[in-house]
Amino acid sequence: MRLRFGRFLRPRRLPPEVLVLGTSNSIGPNSYVASLARRTGMPLQNLSIGASASTVGLYQSAAIRPARNGFALFDYAINDNDAGYNLWGLARAPAVIATTFHTLAALVAAAGYFPIVLILPSDLSKAEDFFGEAVHRDICLRLGLNYLSVRTLVLRAIAAGVPTATLMRDEWHMSDAVADLLAGLLAGIIATLDRARPVLTARREKVQALRTVPAPHLFQENRIGALASSLRQASYGLLAAGMRIEVALAEGERVGGIMVNGGGNGANLVLRGEREVVKRVNFEWSGYRPKPFFSVFVDLAEPLAGSSGTVTIELAGDDRLPTERTIHERPLNAEVPREVELEAVFITGPERDLDFVSRSYPGLPLDLGELGETERFYRALLGLRS
Repeated sequence: MRLRFGRFLRPRRLPPEVLVLGTSNSIGPNSYVASLARRTGMPLQNLSIGASASTVGLYQSAAIRPARNGFALFDYAINDNDAGYNLWGLARAPAVIATTFHTLAALVAAAGYFPIVLILPSDLSKAEDFFGEAVHRDICLRLGLNYLSVRTLVLRAIAAGVPTATLMRDEWHMSDAVADLLAGLLAGIIATLDRARPVLTARREKVQALRTVPAPHLFQENRIGALASSLRQASYGLLAAGMRIEVALAEGERVGGIMVNGGGNGANLVLRGEREVVKRVNFEWSGYRPKPFFSVFVDLAEPLAGSSGTVTIELAGDDRLPTERTIHERPLNAEVPREVELEAVFITGPERDLDFVSRSYPGLPLDLGELGETERFYRALLGLRS
């Protein structure tokens, strides 16, 4: 393969673009993402999905817009921590997350972005003993991904006397003040890198093959509806009692999860292939009725191969006990019909080769906490004491 390196050097003269693949800390008008957009005016694509582990980044990767001079921010430690304890198991979770990050980093690099992994503050009562931070840091060191532990800096500020309530909105989310300061830090890091001359490297990596089967391919037209929020919109199929959908799989393919509307009524689901998986698909963070539209990616503990090349999905009775946990699941509500609003089924396949050109920056430490910009951010956190 012959590379025309001149074509890849041109992005240095173009304004930076930002891609965000994260969870709830990356969503909302007071998030660091919104503040970053207001501060810089840089083109920004936010593909974050709340209440979901890092596999959702693979699901969202099909929507990534190519960039000529892009920077991608990953933010998944908060929910990978939950999935590590309650779904994958602490022994398997590092391999699962590493496979996801390897593929996701290659995909964003191929789309023109330089990846940066953020470890945002959550569950601070555990101080240093937080699996989500430890596993992400270790994977970044192993894969050579630059990372920034904002959690470590917030813990330092608390130890120096800054009230936790000033730094955190709740146990899992940064305060608006910290989010705004983080936006300033990220804007500074991106500006510094944009002024630098990157090293371009032609690479070939093996990555997971991915595809989705959207609702219009699974449901009759009269079962399809459209939903939208300020962040995203999608078509959904309404899966009700007595219905069954079938997902055809090619050789080597597996069902890795489903994307649903977390604001739907909820139900127990049974997925049948080479084994049977029962998941409780019901979520709620408020008493609002009807619940608002919000997307949630439902992982399977292990990808599910088909039986004779097919996986079926249908509602299970309330008496069926789930065979595995679903992140942030809630008890079923006896007052509403059993329904699941299904956006798509996520499928993984055998590894494939991906050719791309990656960027690196000589002298840039893997741990971005070593940068001068980060020390200034920490001093700004200390300034919140007053």
